[in-house]
Amino acid sequence: EGHEPAKKHMRTAEKSSSTPTSNAVSKDEEATAEARESKGSGRGSTSEKEKQGAGHEASALEKSAVLTEGEAKAEGAAKESKQQPKNPADAAKKRPATSNEEAVLEDTKVAATHDQNGDEMALALEKAAAKIESENAGPAPKREEAKLEHEAATEAAPTDKAAAPKHQEIVAESTPEGERAAPKSEEGAARDAEGGRTGEKVARAEEKLNDGCAAPGASCLESKCCQAPGHQCFTKDAWWGQCMESCTPGPNVLDQSSPSPWECKALGPRTPGESASCSKDGEDCSKTQCCESPGTQCFRKNAFWATCRAECTPGPNLFDEGSSEPWSCKELGERAPGKEACSGDTENCLDSKCCTGLGMQCYQKNKTFAVCKASCEVGVDMGDPDDAKPWSCKQLGPRQKVPASWIPNKCANGPDNCAQSQCCAQQGFQCFLVNQYYGQCKPSCQDTQWQKCQPVGPKTPELAGTIWNNKRTVGPWVVEKCSKKWEDCMHSKCCHEVGTTCFEKNDLWATCEQSCNSTLKDPADNKTWSCKALGPKSWGLATKGYPSLYCFSLYMPEHYEGPLLKSILKKNAGIFACDGYDVFSATNDTLGESADGITVKAVLIPKISVGTSQDGTAGNAKLFMAVWDKIIAAGRFRYYDWTIKVDPDAVLLPWRLRDHMAPHVGEHVYVVNCNKFPSSPNFPMMYGALEVFSQSAMLTYAELSWKCGTELPWKLWGEDYYMTHCMDYIGVGRISDFGVLGDNMCVGANCADSSVASFHPFKSEESWHTCWETANGKPPPPPPAPQSSDAGWRRGVGSRGR
Repeated sequence: EGHEPAKKHMRTAEKSSSTPTSNAVSKDEEATAEARESKGSGRGSTSEKEKQGAGHEASALEKSAVLTEGEAKAEGAAKESKQQPKNPADAAKKRPATSNEEAVLEDTKVAATHDQNGDEMALALEKAAAKIESENAGPAPKREEAKLEHEAATEAAPTDKAAAPKHQEIVAESTPEGERAAPKSEEGAARDAEGGRTGEKVARAEEKLNDGCAAPGASCLESKCCQAPGHQCFTKDAWWGQCMESCTPGPNVLDQSSPSPWECKALGPRTPGESASCSKDGEDCSKTQCCESPGTQCFRKNAFWATCRAECTPGPNLFDEGSSEPWSCKELGERAPGKEACSGDTENCLDSKCCTGLGMQCYQKNKTFAVCKASCEVGVDMGDPDDAKPWSCKQLGPRQKVPASWIPNKCANGPDNCAQSQCCAQQGFQCFLVNQYYGQCKPSCQDTQWQKCQPVGPKTPELAGTIWNNKRTVGPWVVEKCSKKWEDCMHSKCCHEVGTTCFEKNDLWATCEQSCNSTLKDPADNKTWSCKALGPKSWGLATKGYPSLYCFSLYMPEHYEGPLLKSILKKNAGIFACDGYDVFSATNDTLGESADGITVKAVLIPKISVGTSQDGTAGNAKLFMAVWDKIIAAGRFRYYDWTIKVDPDAVLLPWRLRDHMAPHVGEHVYVVNCNKFPSSPNFPMMYGALEVFSQSAMLTYAELSWKCGTELPWKLWGEDYYMTHCMDYIGVGRISDFGVLGDNMCVGANCADSSVASFHPFKSEESWHTCWETANGKPPPPPPAPQSSDAGWRRGVGSRGR
């Protein structure tokens, strides 16, 4: 059968051994031949167990032919201790490895590292099995030890075709002249060097370490039986077979070695018993020590609990809702084969039935489509990018986990010491130890010559409060199909205005309202409404991001502001990157066409003279009261979460402003953005370069602005001072956010500050666009060469806002 390793070692033994040893080898060869004849002659009459026994006996005799005299005696002792071959059920029972076994395996790994071809690799595995069996005279080593031997031998396998000629030369020297095989063709030698026969020998040697029947993950080509109950040997090709519960011809998703198809030919009998079920996600895997979900591993928390996870970092588990106690993350058993096949946020999850996004659930729309979302309402989905067809919202598979609720209370916050908690309350932060007693929470850390970065615990993911917000950009059909305020929505069944729903009055009329009371009579006809909701609640026209922004500017076309706004429009920057935008002017002017395909033309307002305010800035309250009147009359503010007044010379980054305002969506508030003089009773206040109002605040202003105009002494006020006092007067709440605006009129504007949403003032086109590029990550140009002392900017007196 071409046992080339045996022949090589026989040659070595002849050169270095005494005559008795050579005689012993010859006797073993005769015994091997007798065993083969016995095995072949008994095929028609012996039982299956007798066949297996004969096979094991012959295999043992073959091994003894390549061992030294002492090893042959040890092999004989092991053979005598095993009178009957193990059945598959017995083979599944393993015992812990002894220190002697570990020493033998380690010696074999070192030896295998120096081997130069696959035949010697197989021999090393065989010798390891023989030594361990002779040492313990008991069951074969555990699968983990066999795996160590297999990995050590595999590392020594030849990787190039240059090894093939040397291999042939050794075989030729060690084979007796009468038994020498015919020379291999070049094609056959190359194939052998690439691992064909070598892989088969390694797999068969590995089976001997598993005491005849193959362990999970090992080759079962020779044994044709499996250790695991309920498993059967199935073939992939001529070189590999594996024990599985079932097999379907074609590519195997659990086969990580190659995408080549499996032929799935069944070899031998199925092992009696039921297949042991591995643990599902969320179950204790301490006893099973295996996981059902592909790509997951059983990790231990403590002596009482372990569960299946894709990965584990020692320390607090931020997804363990039960407690913040640290995990040891000790691995139990082996990782489940395969990879996670869950779907991303925009992918069809109809087949995978699971989601990668935190807190996401796969919801079905119809028979052909499902997607991962935080929540789902039966009917029309405003965020559906395709159409307004209804969703069934049937849940498919499990919901992805969310971070634990104890994170903000148990983990370190801000500058707090995180050495003990080993976790951080802020999203995206991780604890880095300065020493064993003190650590700081940072988004990242780099080693310096004075301090090393030692990360402990996990990085904090996106927190649950943010995850549960399922709102996002709306589908393009929303803008085209859904109804505006006071329009009939009987056919569209959806609305533009934030927070409104299409409510039915009767069979002939429906309209968009914030709420509906079926007991009240309509003054128009003295009849009640059915108040049947025909569609979903609107979250507005969030066409570019969520939450949605409506931005506007007042400008003078004949001054620097006209050319500046035209350059901003060409770059699709500033207010023109908001979801909705308008420009206002006292004279007719057209800025051009936006990237959205909209011709941007100024909305006309009355010409109103501007005086000087009580604090020496522009007394422009009356001018902006006229602008606010135009905005209320047009009603576009109703379709967006936030209304933003922006000066033309303010550099606005809308996506950053969304991040600042997202936690406050739906609140009845406006933003104060400057606290230049904390001890003053007028601070903090709202500086006019950037003014932010919620939709609810705007609805209240639309209803009660007349009170501000008639009951407040606004004539000597600047417009920002007026709006601050008016909002307070009509009961709109305040929130302080000094990161929405970096203003040189307040405490400074640093365009490189990535946490700030806008910067002011930048009146020239060059300075505005330089700030824009800097804020977007492009480094600013070098400073100009020094000029004469009388050169420079002359700053005039103006409004904080203008």
